[in-house]
Amino acid sequence: MASTRVRLVTIISHQIADERIMAALEEMGVTGHTAWKARGTGHHGPHDAGFSSSGNQVFQVLAPPELAARILQWVEEDLSRVHPAIAYAQDVDAVPADRFGG
Repeated sequence: MASTRVRLVTIISHQIADERIMAALEEMGVTGHTAWKARGTGHHGPHDAGFSSSGNQVFQVLAPPELAARILQWVEEDLSRVHPAIAYAQDVDAVPADRFGG
C-alpha cells in the first residue's frame, strides 16, 4: 500500500458560519471536505447538534502542508474574528496516494 503524507485540518465553528467556511475553502483551492454537526462543551459553553441551528459544525480537509497553513491562517485572521472558531492540523498518511499528488 502506497500512502502519502498530508495534513488533516479540522475546523470547528458555529453552524451559522457554514457557508462562509465552504466558500473560503473553495476560494483557497480545496476540492473536497467532510462536515458534520457536533455537540460538546468548551470555551463558549455547551453546544447541541440537535434540530436547532445553535450547534457547532466540524469541517475536515486533507491538504498539502502549504494549503493547510493557509487554512489555519484564515481561521485565525478572518473566521475567528466574526464567529467562535478553532482549527488544528495534524500529519496523516492518506490513500490512495494519487488523489493527493503522491
